[in-house]
Parts: sequence; structure tokens; C-alpha cells
Amino acid sequence: MSNENDTTTPEDAGCGIDSHAESSRTHISRASKACENCRIRRIKCEPPYPCKACRLAKLTGCHVRPKARPGRQSRQQDPSKILKGTGYRERTSGLERLDKELEAIFEERTGGPIDLKVVEEHTHPLLDLSSPLPTLPSLDSSASAAIRQFTIYCLPYCSFLTPTRISHLFDRYEAAPLSLSPDQRALVYVCLACGYIRLQYFGEGGRLAKFVPEEERLDVVWYRQAVDALDKWGSATFTSLHALFCMWFYTTLVCKSDATRFVCSWMISQARELGLHQEQTALAVPYSPSDRADLMFVMILYAHYYSVALCGHPPMIKPGEFDTVIFHSSDLQVDDPSSAIVPRRAVVELLLLNTQAHLNLHDEVASNLSIDWLLRIEHNWTAWRRSWIKHGRPVWDPYTGILWDWSVSRLSFSFFLTAVISTHGIT
Repeated sequence: MSNENDTTTPEDAGCGIDSHAESSRTHISRASKACENCRIRRIKCEPPYPCKACRLAKLTGCHVRPKARPGRQSRQQDPSKILKGTGYRERTSGLERLDKELEAIFEERTGGPIDLKVVEEHTHPLLDLSSPLPTLPSLDSSASAAIRQFTIYCLPYCSFLTPTRISHLFDRYEAAPLSLSPDQRALVYVCLACGYIRLQYFGEGGRLAKFVPEEERLDVVWYRQAVDALDKWGSATFTSLHALFCMWFYTTLVCKSDATRFVCSWMISQARELGLHQEQTALAVPYSPSDRADLMFVMILYAHYYSVALCGHPPMIKPGEFDTVIFHSSDLQVDDPSSAIVPRRAVVELLLLNTQAHLNLHDEVASNLSIDWLLRIEHNWTAWRRSWIKHGRPVWDPYTGILWDWSVSRLSFSFFLTAVISTHGIT
């Protein structure tokens, strides 16, 4: 006989009954999805809705998501997938703060600012190679002054040349221009172009430089003549490679980055023909001392680094090229002005590391930017910094010296690895 005052609802039936007996008579239904209130409170949710828990707690808004809640993203992402599907800009965005840091350190140490980004400036119309070729100018006293300027101020940047060689070629050109081969004439032309640029901005012998209208600029004419002479020559020689690097040096002063890239790609093409791009072919060819194959190997790496790292262009060097120190030279020479300046091995290794890193950073097809790749970069950078520090602080260039100080302070971690990790949020 039932109790008339019993208010137990059907939902509450069986609460105090033995579980085995209850399970033999009824099956308690469970919700396949919990309502939002139960999910937050982390309790069992039983339909029908409003569910039992919400009714007992007198809660409103008992509803179930139409779709399952998206799974939480793991804080530790799969390292092999971190850099998949990303381009060069995304992969290197974290390095921008390192540029700012180096610029600030440079200004603090030297008192002057430096901008590590290449800014495109206005260029002379005739520097466009599609424009008509200007007439070859005749030599006058200003040409001798331009050669002197190149020998004094530009030769350190083109240290595979010597003052004696430049003077000899210029004297031959003055006496009998046709006695020079086209690649030799191109070398004389581009030396004149660089010398005239120096005269235009700094003058000679302490005299102030006078303004030169664009239509009277001789440096542009000599540069275009150098390009034309090498283009018609069509052969790969070390003299033409020397001329090309001087042309590249000229383009960094007055041309846009596209012109610089054009000359750099020309250099790399000739280096392949001469066998400088791989160890097997480079060591199989006999070189004369004046060829300075060791320096040309370094200069090509440097020109390529300028175009890729500073200007942001895709690499022109292919995987498997210029990937090891082929030529071994002594350390920096500064006592004898007639001898070429040889960079330290650590500088060459730095260029190789940058080249290989940018080849991978620009590779948007192969998913090779895994954690293993990052760790290899970390190992290589650390080994390079330790080697460079043992050589001592460089004194010939203020920015290189500051980079050395910075490497010492950052020896405990790889700035490249840290920048990539901070960019992509790897924890």
C-alpha cells in the first residue's frame, strides 16, 4: 500500500535500493553528450533535458552543443610539422628583432646608426640594360684619377686584384686598347666606373667633389661598356669573374637589387663553368696564383648572401654547390698592400652556414624544416661561434668586431634557432 504523502518522482525511484537488484530490473540511460552546465560542473548529465542535475540545482540554460567541442591544441606541437606549409617570410619573421638588436648595439658602440635592410634608391636611367648602349668615352686626365681612386679606396673590397695588375692593364689600354682581350677590357672599364663614383662623391686630393649632372656621369657609361664587353665575350675566365665581382660591387653602390642579383647570377654561372662550385671539380683544375680561386669562392658566397639575406631574393645557388670550404688560405694579411686580403676561415664558414640555411628556408616544396634540422643548425652555429672566438676579436671592421662581441654573449644558445622557435611558438 502506497504512501499518499510519498512525493518521490519516477526519476528518483530506486535511489536507496540495492544496486544489483536495481540493475536487474531497469537500465539507467546516460547522456551521450553533457549539457554545458554539467560539463562545467564536471558532473553526470541525465536526460531528458532540462537534465536532472539542472532541475535539482534550479539552473537555467540547460542546452547541449550542436557539435562536439573542438579538441584542445597540444601546447607541445609536433616538431616535424611546425614549419610545414610556411613560406620564407613566415620562417624568418623572428629574425627581424635580431636585426634591430644588432643595429642598436652598433649605434651604442660606434655612435652612428646602421640599417641592415637594403633600401631601393633612385638609379640612373642608363643603368637599365634595356636602354640604348652609350658611346664609349675617350680617356682624359680624369680617367687616371679614377683609376687611382679605385686602387686606393675600392681595391680592399676587390682584394683578389693588386695595384700592379690594375696599373698594368690601364697602361696597356691607354697605349693599345685592342691588345687587351674583351674580359681584360671589361675589367678596366668597371674599375673606371667604380673610380668615377668615388670621384663624384668624395673628390680627389682633399678637394670637395663637384656636382655631376646625371647626363654627364661617366661611371654609368663605363659600367654599361663593361657589361657589353663581357656579354659579347661569352666565355668563362678568372679575369671575367674578377670583372663580374667588381661589377657586382658597383651595383651595390648605385643600382637596385635586381641589377645586383643579375650580376650575382652571372658570377655563379661562370663559377660553375670554372668548376668552383664543387670540391671535386675545383680541386681538379690547376689555378695560377693570379686567379685567386680561393678568394673568388668567398666573394661569390658573399655576393649571394647579400642578394638572398639582405635583399630577400630566392637563392641562386643550388643544393650541393658551395657547401664546403674548398680552398684553405692563411689568415688576414694587412702588412703588404700589394697582397690580397684573405678572410679568416671562420668568416668563410659563416658564409657557408648562411647559404645552407637560406637554401632550406626558401625551400617551400620539401618539408625538411623539422626539429632535427633545427638542431643541426644549432649545433653548426655553436661550433662556428666557438671556432671564431678562439681566433680573437677582428679589428679590421667595426661591424664585424661587434658581431664577434655579440656572438660571445650569445654563445649559450643559437640565435637562429631561438628566432625560429620564438616565431612559431614552440615551447
